[in-house]
Amino acid sequence: MNTANLNNNQIILKTVSKCLSANTFKSFAGAILFFLGAMLLIGGSSPSEASSLSDPVFNLPFNTLMLLFGGACLAIAFVCLFLDRKTMGLLLTGWLSAILIAYRIGLWTMDWRHSDGFMVVPLV
Repeated sequence: MNTANLNNNQIILKTVSKCLSANTFKSFAGAILFFLGAMLLIGGSSPSEASSLSDPVFNLPFNTLMLLFGGACLAIAFVCLFLDRKTMGLLLTGWLSAILIAYRIGLWTMDWRHSDGFMVVPLV
């Protein structure tokens, strides 16, 4: 009976440690996405040289693209920080990361050398 109790305690400890690491990641991802979304909304609402360029992938002005992406970041940050839906927050964070990587790969394959609105300097 003592070994069965020990095995149950080990199972509970492993489960709690897995939950704590996922919750910690979700909190950090939410904080980073909140900061990124706020910066993108501020950057997208202010006029700049990059905002006059048009995005080659979606054919939108870069300031509009920055506002949309910033809004998505803030929405996912809200899910990560304030809702008790761990799996949804982690999946949305992964989804947003995959979309950003696919967008950057799209710009790279189109040989786009200008700023993409998220950076000030041209790509080299």
